[in-house]
Amino acid sequence: MPVDVDNGFAKLEALLGRRADYIREPQPGNAPAVAVGRFPSVKVGLFRRFRVPVADRFVYITSGMSSVPMQIPAEEAAIYPPQVELIAYCRGAYVGAHDGQDMVSGYLQALAHMPFNTEIFFGPMHTAAVEERICPDSEMRAFFFALPDGIEMGRLCACTPAAQLVLSVMPITPSEREFAVDRGPDRLVELFAKRNVPNYFDPFRKSAV
Repeated sequence: MPVDVDNGFAKLEALLGRRADYIREPQPGNAPAVAVGRFPSVKVGLFRRFRVPVADRFVYITSGMSSVPMQIPAEEAAIYPPQVELIAYCRGAYVGAHDGQDMVSGYLQALAHMPFNTEIFFGPMHTAAVEERICPDSEMRAFFFALPDGIEMGRLCACTPAAQLVLSVMPITPSEREFAVDRGPDRLVELFAKRNVPNYFDPFRKSAV
């Protein structure tokens, strides 16, 4: 959609130091109503770099997921906050060659609805599998949820409707998800660090496992 002056992302635009160049509107009939903003990378000078977080990356973030709490099992309620938003870092925008749709915003919106349509919830170090490859020529069939770097969490949450935490979303392969389930998500994070795999939404990287 064309970017409106009053697009509901004004606080995030102020925090990130740039305007959203694309907004995926909430889907009619889905609750909570979740929009996704895309903030392009920008070139900044040495001094402005300290005031523009993650300027070298495209940033996608949901708005509206945190307006409704996820259902957290009682035994885990003290560990995982029920109100979250999702964020993803990319080197650029991934737009479908045939349908012209922005892929990352579509997946973030779909993932944001998942806890409210199923009996699951998302927290740091969790994974979620999907039935098919996320796009042609991609090995990715799952997602890994972690914490974003480069932006102070308190300031990020203050720009959302009600988030207590913002989770980063990273596509992973079936073998990487199996590795996390078998050996623990901390080991997967260690493996990514060893292989220099950044916490990016990259549909086309090779598997680390």
